Amino acid sequence: MDILGIDIGTVSIKYVRCRGTTGKSIIVSKGDYPYKGVVEDLVPVLSEIRNKEGPDVEVVAGISSSEIIKKAFTIPILPKKEQEETLNWISAKNISTPLDDMIYEHLIIGQVEEKGAMKDEVLFVGVHRSFVDRVLLAFRQSGFQHMLSFTDIAFGYVYALNESNDQSVAVIDVGGDRTGLYVIRGRRLMLAREVF
Repeated sequence: MDILGIDIGTVSIKYVRCRGTTGKSIIVSKGDYPYKGVVEDLVPVLSEIRNKEGPDVEVVAGISSSEIIKKAFTIPILPKKEQEETLNWISAKNISTPLDDMIYEHLIIGQVEEKGAMKDEVLFVGVHRSFVDRVLLAFRQSGFQHMLSFTDIAFGYVYALNESNDQSVAVIDVGGDRTGLYVIRGRRLMLAREVF
């Protein structure tokens, strides 16, 4: 089954249809549509893509949106057992939405020196559950059946790159509303920053 990669940006929706095995796939079709960044406007665009490409594809969607919250902060280096509680406490303190209403992830990026002490740098990525539900509903209403993954676009780049061993790769995504800088090493996101 072909994979249909859909990039939902803030001003356009782009897609590519790939056929073949990992590392040996080819692009068989592609498209680009204007988009105002409003989830409710997704269905007509996704329906047009499904009409062109058919429903029998595996969809991988990456999204850029102001609804996705990304925050980097540091915490003391702690044992794993204590780490989760500390991460949730700091995130709840820095984010206006209750964590229970969000789908979120903490990524330990690496260690940094801060005021003479070594700390873990953490990337918080979260989105309100209702936003995810609305996007997934738009895909279902458009007739797509096989959803492989739905993620922030930063993580889409991680999996799109081939293994880079111990080398770092910087991806600069110049979008219509914001520019993203993502540094990836060995299929691991090491840095994510966005500038309006």
